[in-house]
Amino acid sequence: MSDSKTRATRERPIFFSAAMVRAILDGTKTQTRRVVKPRKDLHFGVLLAAHELAGEVNGGDFTNSPHGQPGDRLWVRETTYDVEQHGWVGPVFVESDEGRSAAEWGYGQSDDPDHIEPYEMRKRPAIHMPRSMCRLVLEITGVRVERLNSISEADARAEGSEAIGITFRDDADGKPRKIESLGGVYRDGFRILWESISGPGSWDANPWVWVIEFKRVDGAKGA
Repeated sequence: MSDSKTRATRERPIFFSAAMVRAILDGTKTQTRRVVKPRKDLHFGVLLAAHELAGEVNGGDFTNSPHGQPGDRLWVRETTYDVEQHGWVGPVFVESDEGRSAAEWGYGQSDDPDHIEPYEMRKRPAIHMPRSMCRLVLEITGVRVERLNSISEADARAEGSEAIGITFRDDADGKPRKIESLGGVYRDGFRILWESISGPGSWDANPWVWVIEFKRVDGAKGA
């Protein structure tokens, strides 16, 4: 079993889409789900399947959790505009009022010789964002492993999902297909969100997923 009283707090980077960054900033997203991949046991080197990891983590042993354990922190990597190459001091987050204004009108005063025109704005992919630019730090409050389809209505809402309900979706052949409600408008919204990221059929595949609950631990400058 892991002993959080004697173990130093760890910090790891994590990626979120622009929509999910907005939800975190709005305070509507306090959970995230990531597909469980087979993982080598850190002590014995044997490959652990998803259900074995579920047994460990849900039993309170976070040794083989790639996302950490309660008390650890995640720092969010976001897409930013590379205003630094023009001599400005950043960061300018794409998902912010400042970033949206820059995309439409440019950056800096229009009469400033260093003004960046909208067509000159270049994005820095999130993977290249250094820790020093991070504005969102999340403290993990819970970690567990479960099947994707097990998500509750409350948890779907905590994922930052929209309330959608029964809807229609185009299949690969381009024909609309009616999607029956899962019994909750936020669960329906989460299913649509999940498939928009992971592809058609990814909900029905019902994979094992890491469920990471978190809370923000710093201010949201530049929001």
